[in-house]
Amino acid sequence: MARVPQITKDFYDGRGEIVRLLGGDWRDSNAVKLVKDQRQSLKTPSNLGDAIRLSYGDTEIPDTVDKNLKALNSQDTLAIVTGQQLGLFGGPLFTFYKALTAIFLARKLENDYKTNVVPIFWMETGDADYSEVNRTGFPPAADDPRRAVYMLRDIVSGKSVHHHILTPEIDVVREEILNWLNSSPHRRRYGKIISNCYRSGTPIVDAFRKLFTSLLGSMGLVMFDALDPNIVDISRPFWQKCMERPESLNNAFSVSSREVMAMRLPLQVRMRTNTLPIFQMDEDGIRHRITGHSDSWQKGTDPKIYNNGDLQNMAENEKSIFSPAVLLRPLLQDWLLPTWIYVGGPSEIAYHAQIGRAYDQIELPRPLLAPRISATLVERQVRRWLDKNNWKVIEVLGGKELLLRTTGSASSLGELFDTGSAHLRGWLARIQQQADIAGIDISRELDQSGRKLGYQWAKLLNTTMKKVSERDEARVSHAQRLQNHLFPENVLQERQFNFLHYLARYGNQLIQAIDSEKDMFHPQHIVIDLEQER
Repeated sequence: MARVPQITKDFYDGRGEIVRLLGGDWRDSNAVKLVKDQRQSLKTPSNLGDAIRLSYGDTEIPDTVDKNLKALNSQDTLAIVTGQQLGLFGGPLFTFYKALTAIFLARKLENDYKTNVVPIFWMETGDADYSEVNRTGFPPAADDPRRAVYMLRDIVSGKSVHHHILTPEIDVVREEILNWLNSSPHRRRYGKIISNCYRSGTPIVDAFRKLFTSLLGSMGLVMFDALDPNIVDISRPFWQKCMERPESLNNAFSVSSREVMAMRLPLQVRMRTNTLPIFQMDEDGIRHRITGHSDSWQKGTDPKIYNNGDLQNMAENEKSIFSPAVLLRPLLQDWLLPTWIYVGGPSEIAYHAQIGRAYDQIELPRPLLAPRISATLVERQVRRWLDKNNWKVIEVLGGKELLLRTTGSASSLGELFDTGSAHLRGWLARIQQQADIAGIDISRELDQSGRKLGYQWAKLLNTTMKKVSERDEARVSHAQRLQNHLFPENVLQERQFNFLHYLARYGNQLIQAIDSEKDMFHPQHIVIDLEQER
């Protein structure tokens, strides 16, 4: 069904050595309390909430978010953090699931431990890979088997998302999506939100922040951009710490990676030799790798050689901006934010196994990891197709096997008729044989009866196979449509379809349906029937 790294499966199953490698079990109350105490004893920037507030710019801040921003200025406040690349128009369903998991888990822990807990979404604005940023997909329409894919082409590869501003192309794509949602019951509400957020001349980060604030701000979700100038200023002590002994970070990651390999498990992230997990970013948002070794470093293709002192000076320089590579990003996150638990997908949890020693290197306690919600949503027409054929969602998620099973009855019946025809010919031959022994000539009658029986048999066969074919044609059509909705391109729905489609159709019912799931904090994939009364 879903490709989950082995190390993540072992973590979900509670395999002791893997749990220890990943910092503890989020289901263990003792581990949860231990990390809580460790985190609250650590100082975070006293003006964190104020700095985040400034990063919102002209985005309207709901009262619930304002309350959480004020709380983040207190050393006692903790955070449930998640994050993702800034997908077009919010991105796929799993991004939405991440945000909701952080919100629901923060609410639960706040009630359980009677302490301020803030859900925070880390916007991955340093990312320069636009494969997840410049496109989004919607489920097929009722009369069209194909999913709808919308994309932006006017994007500069290699430039950080933080520095990208939407061009007039976005206005065209926005109107196409609004037309796609035109028949949805909640189209007016969400269409207005989309139109307010995604406009030509708007930075991608602002559009994404406004969208999630409009949708989930009332639930207290705080949006975080590490490349905002106000955040960059308070992150400089982190970079100065990293530049004291930059090569030791690589060594720490290497030690953790070897621990993973010693367990005969594959690495989620391949490390680059002689390359720091740090990018230096120029004023245009272009990232440059820092390569070299010991006390000799280069930025990108710049031939100039820098020593450790030079890197430290760069970290202190107001014009200099650093961005973490994938393995270092969690450490920057947990330096800036009072992270209690990080909510991640299967691949994220896997690569956290490679960073444990780096936390020790910069003297930072590790947060716990918890899986995001993983779900398949079933709409009304999809439920009808399932019920009509007596299928379960899990059968659809199996992939091509369902299509094979739909036509299996035709071949089975064909084989049965072939067997019956052979038996019929055999019985006629035996009757002729016994008649000959008895001295009776019935060859003419047997020949006539054989032709009549053969005709009737063929007629029955044709009628049967026609009905089977008609039924199988409908079943194959249903199977294909089900896969297009539930398992498109042989991957989970949550990775292909934009969540705005479901919000426009179901509104707050979608959030309520997810919230009502009893096992949302467990790693099992769940099925949510959106037409079911709750």
